[in-house]
Amino acid sequence: MCTKMTENRIWKSGVAVLLAAFVFVNVCSALSWPPTRLGRYLAKDDAWYGSEEGKTVLENILSWQDDYGSWPKNLSTTSKPFTGDRNDLHGTFDNGATIGEMGVLARAFRATGEMRYKDAFLKGLDLVLKAQYPTGGWPQYFPPPKTTYHRYITFNDNSMVHVMTMLNQIAHDETYDFVDPQRRTAAGEAYDRGVNCILKCQVRVNGKLTVWCAQHDEKDYSPRPARSYELVSLSGGESSEILRLLMRLDNPSPQVVRAVVAGARWYENSKIDGIRVK
Repeated sequence: MCTKMTENRIWKSGVAVLLAAFVFVNVCSALSWPPTRLGRYLAKDDAWYGSEEGKTVLENILSWQDDYGSWPKNLSTTSKPFTGDRNDLHGTFDNGATIGEMGVLARAFRATGEMRYKDAFLKGLDLVLKAQYPTGGWPQYFPPPKTTYHRYITFNDNSMVHVMTMLNQIAHDETYDFVDPQRRTAAGEAYDRGVNCILKCQVRVNGKLTVWCAQHDEKDYSPRPARSYELVSLSGGESSEILRLLMRLDNPSPQVVRAVVAGARWYENSKIDGIRVK
């Protein structure tokens, strides 16, 4: 009862802030990295996946999967097959890569029953599960480097949010019932660890919770820089998607509620009036 009353008080104290910041958070979401370039294939009907065009696209996707189970970014994995040295393939979770390809392969398997699509999807899922740090976050790619910023917990370009959204769907959405129960359970547990990681990464300024940096230390959760022009900062773009993920949680804990209210308050306090985005 005490916990419930505390949660209610937190919600009531922050409801005005949440309402005021809701539009702002959604505008920032629209300005952040766009959805995966492969999203259009998810809208195809079942027949397309069995067509010659569909089979060609899917064969191309399969050819680009690296030996670990991931796909590269900023390259078209659908328009042509990979024909180079497989040692040169370097997959990543950044810019919608890997998660996009896995979504298409899952859709393809449901439409066709072709086991190669399922096997490639499961190989990708096993990589995602293996790549999660004990602290709950994900690097840009696996195996992570020891010295460069790519090893950090990566919120940049909504990388970790994309990974977690997929894991949550695998754990709870009936369309993923082709995944074995052990992996679905592991996906749900990984998602929960990710939520805990998000809460621990939320930056405090002068003792007050604010939002998140684009990347955080994989051991102590502290904000970290990336390239020379990407300094430690509070990220308005990535933080909006993190807040949206937290706000989609069923029965959020008081810690989650507090994080959402604090993040929304930061947006309200940081807004710039007199600017219109077209």
